[in-house]
Amino acid sequence: MTVICQALARLTILIGCTLVVLGCGLSADVAPATSTPAQSAGQRIQFQSGATSATVTGYLTAKATDKWLVSAQSGQKFSAQLTFTSGKAVLYITDSNGKVILSDSANATTYSSVLASSQDYEINVTSSNQTATDYSLTVTLRIV
Repeated sequence: MTVICQALARLTILIGCTLVVLGCGLSADVAPATSTPAQSAGQRIQFQSGATSATVTGYLTAKATDKWLVSAQSGQKFSAQLTFTSGKAVLYITDSNGKVILSDSANATTYSSVLASSQDYEINVTSSNQTATDYSLTVTLRIV
């Protein structure tokens, strides 16, 4: 199954769409980002060398959630912007200790703040209605 997932990941990047096959959630990245295969806590957003932003895409069924992880440093300005071509979704952001940074009850699609500590941050994208959602998530990290 790992070989199939790796082959599908390559195919996904080539055709630029999201595939869900055999239980392997694979999302194509929009340059300059790359992501690693799904982990239990989410997919890691990685920035290409020298890049300050990364964009990932996903597809959610109604009332579903995708989890993304980003590693950030204290003093960096962290921004997340969620856009969607169909459906609707909201952001829910926590730190590595589970402390809520942005609640889903805020119904926010954008967030920006200077970070107080160096750690992983979990960005949850949750479909907020009864329809499927295609989305793009752009994360920016800049030194202030």
